[in-house]
Amino acid sequence: MRTNVVKGTFAALGLAVLVGPGGAAQAAQCGNTSAGFEAWKREFAEEARGRASAASLAALANTSYSTATISADRGQRSFKLSLDQFMAKRGAPTIVSRGRAMKRTHAALFDAIERRYGVPPGPLLAIWGMETSFGAVRGNVNTLSAVATLAYDCRRSAFFTDQLYAALTLVDRGVLTASTRGAAHGEVGHTQFLPKSILNYGTGGSLDDSTNALNATANFLKAHGWRGRRRLPAGRAELRGDPGLERRLGLPARDRDHRAAHRRRLSRARARRRPARPLRASLDPRDPEPTRLGTRAGRRPGRPSLHAVSLRDPSEGAGARFAGNAPRPCSTGGRTGSR
Repeated sequence: MRTNVVKGTFAALGLAVLVGPGGAAQAAQCGNTSAGFEAWKREFAEEARGRASAASLAALANTSYSTATISADRGQRSFKLSLDQFMAKRGAPTIVSRGRAMKRTHAALFDAIERRYGVPPGPLLAIWGMETSFGAVRGNVNTLSAVATLAYDCRRSAFFTDQLYAALTLVDRGVLTASTRGAAHGEVGHTQFLPKSILNYGTGGSLDDSTNALNATANFLKAHGWRGRRRLPAGRAELRGDPGLERRLGLPARDRDHRAAHRRRLSRARARRRPARPLRASLDPRDPEPTRLGTRAGRRPGRPSLHAVSLRDPSEGAGARFAGNAPRPCSTGGRTGSR
């Protein structure tokens, strides 16, 4: 009898694991080859009913296993490059040059974005240039197929399952379509947002429109802590430790010389610094700008007060000065005061 109860308990627990809360079916089984992709799509569609519309699931049904996506995912060679190699590969000097031109061309747009989000043109131009060369290279892989393939692939299934649900929501909203194309991992638009980022930070419309993409990027930066214009601390560790970095990033010689001169001025200023000299207190009613530590109630402005104390540099005179028949100071362990 007890054995049967134990067996029944374990059977119930196993069924609960398989069925899950609310009677939902177990999550679709991931895979590492194209063989199980079609079966996974059917399982995922059953799992997503009630969370995704019939129209978006129909778009999912027409996706195909993206070998280009898997190839890109397994061969991300950029992570093996040094900063110099990566910047050279992306063409940093060209991006800097074109970025200045784009800033002038789109001045009104950048001004409007900065007023709304507090994000200046610089970081937006850097992201735009590095991600897609200002919209010239946005990828040519079907976005839904790419995201669905990575949701099915076991390597990062949970992360891209969230991205897939976001993509299906964007299909319902008309932001994505079954024919939308982008980068190999499902990034789309001028600044290469993944579907969930579009859902969270997009400001309306397709990110294949540069205005929509730049507004979404500024919104993303603001949401992640950007707080308006801030000057970078002088002599940042990156530049202080590697003076040649500015040259390799493609900054013009004029800008490099200006920064170098600024660093030299800072260095000379630091070398000239001396410890602060000690200050002495003076009970002198003739002091033109005394530091008032306190005044008696009812005293008229301009009347001398023993509470009017001036902090005087010793180099300005031979010690503290006293006027008229003011009380003489008494020694209080190095402090000057009155009896």
